[in-house]
Amino acid sequence: MSAELKDGVKFLEEQLSCVKALGHASVHEYASVLGAFGCVTEAVATDAPVFDVLKWFSNNFTILLVFFGEASDFATFSSVTNVLSMLEKAGCRHMGDFHKRSFVFDSPDKLGELSKTVSMASWRFMKEFWV
Repeated sequence: MSAELKDGVKFLEEQLSCVKALGHASVHEYASVLGAFGCVTEAVATDAPVFDVLKWFSNNFTILLVFFGEASDFATFSSVTNVLSMLEKAGCRHMGDFHKRSFVFDSPDKLGELSKTVSMASWRFMKEFWV
């Protein structure tokens, strides 16, 4: 093997080693972030080849879509629950109707543009209550 080819192979092996180390560090960071949200994912062996690390990421990105969908649903449910609770405590007379099967919630299209009052109240809710 020529010296030039040996140097090229050595360079590629070093680059592959760096990519592998970066991949494993990224797996650890990614799993830590998911863990902060209560999501657990399978570990990748520390000696796993780069292909396995990339496959792990591919699988976990697919799971991520489901996870964020469920987290978003929970956040929405929690927000609605808290706003309805606040309305009930404030004496809203419509609360008794909301739980009836016969009550039909208007679609966003039917509700139209937000009023200034609703817009300001939603900003206050997010700033003072939710965050």
